[in-house]
Amino acid sequence: MKAQTLRKVRLFHNYLAVFFAPAILFFAFTGGLQTAELHERHGDTAPPRWIVAIADLHKHQTIGGHKRPDGAAAGPGGGKPHDAGAPAPTARGGGDHDEGFVAEKPFVVLLALALFVTTALGLVIAVATPSTRRISLVLIAAGVVVPVLLLL
Repeated sequence: MKAQTLRKVRLFHNYLAVFFAPAILFFAFTGGLQTAELHERHGDTAPPRWIVAIADLHKHQTIGGHKRPDGAAAGPGGGKPHDAGAPAPTARGGGDHDEGFVAEKPFVVLLALALFVTTALGLVIAVATPSTRRISLVLIAAGVVVPVLLLL
């Protein structure tokens, strides 16, 4: 690949990365919380509402509870999202969590953490680079504003 083409590819990669970085940070964080099952009820202990709310946003792209197929609201305003008090169904059809994947959970949580940290470091690099600082800041702001507007 020619040097000029490679520069253009790197610049395009930078623009895409900084625009989507806020969403990547959000989904890495909420995915890690969900993998650790912090959004679910454990015995008599209810999860914090903010974790339930962002899990609902992560899984259903809604704020304040998603609509179930029967039209009733679920979530903080109308019940529990994904029936937080009930065990999650598994691919094998049982109501209990599948213990076969427990060993993978720490890896997935570590993966979410690594994705979060590397994305944050990428943003630091993009903003610290004088030649791309201004457009990077604009794209980061757009990466925050556009999803929020789409939710409303």
